[in-house]
Amino acid sequence: MFAAVLIGVRILGTPAVGSIRSRVLTEPTFLSTQPPPRFFWILKRFQENVKPGERVLYEEGGEDVPGSPDPFGGGRFSGLLPWKTGAELIGGPYLRANLKTNFTQFGGDRLFGRQGWDRAFFERYAKVYRPRFLLCWTPHARRFCRDNPDLATILDDDGTLLFARIEGFDGDAIRGSARVEASPGRLVVREMVPDLDGCVVLRYHSVPSLQAQSAVPVDEEYAEEDPVPFIRVRPAAGVSEVTLEMAPPIRVPWSSSR
Repeated sequence: MFAAVLIGVRILGTPAVGSIRSRVLTEPTFLSTQPPPRFFWILKRFQENVKPGERVLYEEGGEDVPGSPDPFGGGRFSGLLPWKTGAELIGGPYLRANLKTNFTQFGGDRLFGRQGWDRAFFERYAKVYRPRFLLCWTPHARRFCRDNPDLATILDDDGTLLFARIEGFDGDAIRGSARVEASPGRLVVREMVPDLDGCVVLRYHSVPSLQAQSAVPVDEEYAEEDPVPFIRVRPAAGVSEVTLEMAPPIRVPWSSSR
């Protein structure tokens, strides 16, 4: 490396080489936009295992917990991973935001608001949110995966981050069954099979501005202790598909909603 710099000085001159050396040889600053190596470790596991639309319980960082420092160094990857992989994440990036929707969180040693959660608690909420994978780092969550191999199949573990597949909670519906294709502001629900009461309850939260693009009644249903209700569809006999869209709550010039 020293020889290369010396040749560069002779050919390019001191100012040019100084600029190159500052980019190549120095440590990244806190303003660097380059993701750290740990992000690429996570991204690779997602790309190898997680299909678009599958859910991951993603234990976000942001603060140390007893016995384990924050492995992300205060960084937030939970906004990048869905963009790069199409996965749906439960966890991050704002663990302490005072919002009702923030009940649905995994991070800082808490799962859905509870610290020291056990298998019964995990299964209660897995039946609602239907996760397919889990990425964790706190001692409690790592120990949970190792103590429940029938529930969490460990796919990789670098000693800090543990990545596992969750067994037994496939599907996009809490009650009944359906296949959902999700995109921003839009759910395409196919292959609906209602429960005994004629309803299909999806694993997605409801919003006041939700509209159905077919004559299908849509309302809400609460599950467990989540303060935000879930989408409940009441398809008529023979109806197996509906498109749900989140319309703007007020009329705006660029909206195509009626």
